[in-house]
Amino acid sequence: MTGLSIFDVRDGLIVRVTDYWPDPYEPGPRASAHVERY
Repeated sequence: MTGLSIFDVRDGLIVRVTDYWPDPYEPGPRASAHVERY
């Protein structure tokens, strides 16, 4: 499945990643508790 990712960069570091997907889906488990789903 092809998606679109937008990276917010601050001081040369990626601080946020926003993904857009063509169809809704339930993501697999995340390795980090610091990831939020909107």
